[in-house]
Amino acid sequence: MDFKEKNNSSSSKKRTICLLNAVICTVLLLLFVAPPVQAQLSPGKLAQAHKNLEGLKKCGKCHKLGSQDVTAKCLDCHQEIQSRQSNKKGLHAGQDFNRCVNCHVDHQGRDFDLIHWPDGRDSFDHKKTGHQLMGAHQKVSCRQCHKVEFNQQTTSLTQQGTNLARTYLGLSTQCLACHKDPHQKQFADGCITCHDQNKWQPAPLFSHNNSKLPLTGMHKKVACNKCHISKQLNDKKAVVQYTGLSFSQCTDCHADPHKNSFGSDCTSCHDTSGWLVINGKGFDHNMTDYKLVGLHNTVRCEGCHSGNRKKPLFDNCSRCHRDTHNATGLKRKHLMQCDLCHDVMGFKPSTYNLDLHQKSEFPLQGAHRAVSCQLCHTRQSSSGKWDLKLPFSDCRSCHKDPHRGGMNEQEDGRGCASCHNQNNWLTNAFDHDRTAFKLTGTHKRVTCAKCHGSENRKTGKTECGQCHSDPHNSQFNNILLADKTTIDCQRCHVTVDWFAELFDHETDSRFPLRGGHLQVACTACHQAFNKDQPTLLRYKPLSIDCVSCHKTTPEQKGIK
Repeated sequence: MDFKEKNNSSSSKKRTICLLNAVICTVLLLLFVAPPVQAQLSPGKLAQAHKNLEGLKKCGKCHKLGSQDVTAKCLDCHQEIQSRQSNKKGLHAGQDFNRCVNCHVDHQGRDFDLIHWPDGRDSFDHKKTGHQLMGAHQKVSCRQCHKVEFNQQTTSLTQQGTNLARTYLGLSTQCLACHKDPHQKQFADGCITCHDQNKWQPAPLFSHNNSKLPLTGMHKKVACNKCHISKQLNDKKAVVQYTGLSFSQCTDCHADPHKNSFGSDCTSCHDTSGWLVINGKGFDHNMTDYKLVGLHNTVRCEGCHSGNRKKPLFDNCSRCHRDTHNATGLKRKHLMQCDLCHDVMGFKPSTYNLDLHQKSEFPLQGAHRAVSCQLCHTRQSSSGKWDLKLPFSDCRSCHKDPHRGGMNEQEDGRGCASCHNQNNWLTNAFDHDRTAFKLTGTHKRVTCAKCHGSENRKTGKTECGQCHSDPHNSQFNNILLADKTTIDCQRCHVTVDWFAELFDHETDSRFPLRGGHLQVACTACHQAFNKDQPTLLRYKPLSIDCVSCHKTTPEQKGIK
């Protein structure tokens, strides 16, 4: 080392020593000589919890020279918070709460509360801690949960100097950390398996279907306390017993009415739908005096064995079934021989067939064979019985009279059969020639309703004017029939067509047609009365003088 380098090193050491002396003097001056200057350096007294850190000598415990963030220094003491942040657990692990000074401000005096609630403690969003409050827990004040007796970390927190009366740490989210176990450890699973956070009872999440004994049939209607009774468990106060119950056999709960006559396995005959329900697994009704066949196999036991009918009689169907045909009222005992028409496969359809009906008082013919039984044999409105004794002396016993009595008088006395048969109502055997009005010409092609109307009644009309209007507008009123009211159309017309084929101009008029008149068209002389009625032609009175039709005489034309 040359002289210059040695001289520079010596100067640096001197400056360092001078700087240290100056710092020491300044500190001593602040501590012992100038208290007003000390007050200028400290913002105020520390809170009660931090009073042991009071004094300028201890500033470095919390503050780092050249940095405003004290978080690192805070975590040196509050290691419980540092641990939770490292494990990314709890409120302080979130970005909004990872800087201490955001919520904890000191130097505000001994009585100042170090915790600052941005929106007030009652409005704090508990979900930010990682544990969301639900149900009734939302209505509980903070200190009802955050208290010493519920704290699960008292030892570790106390060793770190945490005030258990003020801290919000140390709680567990398990129900039994705060609540007593009313079941005395009967359930290994957590409370939330059966209960929610709204209220303790009822247990809405519990389902008996998930238990060792799913409830079926009548068991669903049994009150819980019928099976789960209070009992002293573990030498403690009596509680309702939910586990450890015996239910492997029905007789664990139910008395055996058969006194073990059929063994201990009740399920071989019974199920939970009802005591009187026999499931047929072990009980064979065919071993009794009455074998079950057909629909009787589907009848519930209590349908026959109930009330005073423990051993019902079965010599006749009427022992169990009502007299649906009113055989007693009709005094027709043979109707109670049910097996003549029915079998055990079902009341309907009846086994009473067409062959049997043909041997009855009313053999079925024609379309009657296709009619269902219920259309004729209906239920009586008063008793609900099926009417099997029907009147059949006349068609109108069952069918309405479409003629409304208009065809009552028939010459042969056969009534409806005079015109109709049983094959088809519209197959008409009626002969109109047997009436007072024989059908001829175009009358044969006219439908019945045209003359007889929709009621198909007798009309009593035999003259043209009774059905047809007068197309001649009363020009032939002088030609009347014997009744003096109806024009005798048949003097000129026939039923083949409308033309007046019977009219003879030579004998039936005042003007015989001769000579050239024979070639003249009718409408040349018989013209329409007016233009509004072109079909109404004038036939009478007409003049028969030549000048009435011819405007000039032969002499006027120069003919001699």
